[in-house]
Amino acid sequence: MFYLHGPPLNQNSAAQKAILQNVPKPSKWNGESDYMRFDEWILGLIQWMNIADQCGPPTRFSQTRSAHILTSVDLIRTNTLGSYLEGNALRWFRDEVQKVPDGFSTSRNPDPLSYRWTFMQVVNGLYQRFIHEASISQVADKFNEVIYNRKDGAKVMFSELKRWAVCMPIPPDLYTFKRRILLLVPPAMCRDMTRIEKVSAERSSINQIMQAAISCERGDCTGSIMQMRVL
Repeated sequence: MFYLHGPPLNQNSAAQKAILQNVPKPSKWNGESDYMRFDEWILGLIQWMNIADQCGPPTRFSQTRSAHILTSVDLIRTNTLGSYLEGNALRWFRDEVQKVPDGFSTSRNPDPLSYRWTFMQVVNGLYQRFIHEASISQVADKFNEVIYNRKDGAKVMFSELKRWAVCMPIPPDLYTFKRRILLLVPPAMCRDMTRIEKVSAERSSINQIMQAAISCERGDCTGSIMQMRVL
């Protein structure tokens, strides 16, 4: 959402349409309870909105009303999201987001913006309605199932750890993440990292630990050990 809430690029409309024609449209989401499927769908939708320049703050302050009101671009984002829903998710959107509130038609001065959902409220509403706790716990399992193998190396292991950690509702703290890296690398490699490269989960940054791991993979640590033995 950081990229959507930034200022719009105000690109040339013709050029923008040409770009969008070459960008695959987001897939539709039907309300399945798989957290990873939901995460992939919403990230793809946000990326497409960013390319379509549907950017800008969700609300603005109205001097005439002395209140914050929804911006037109946020209304567009909500309508765009609705067009990429189907099945149970689309039914929920129509029942909850698009419904006219009770008493609105009888109000003397109805304000159409006063009952509108923001884009983020819709996203949170979909999450609360369809994503089950069991699906969320699978993300933590994925984080704990990451392994190190020599073929892919420490960089791939780190990317996998980071991918699942970011998806977790409560990501692991930095110490846990760093400790996980040191536990996953082979014991001999971990010893070299701590003895030769002088890294630890308590004192070193993630970048320092990763640089030490990469250095040991290249054989730099082995060379240092041989040098120490000669001395």
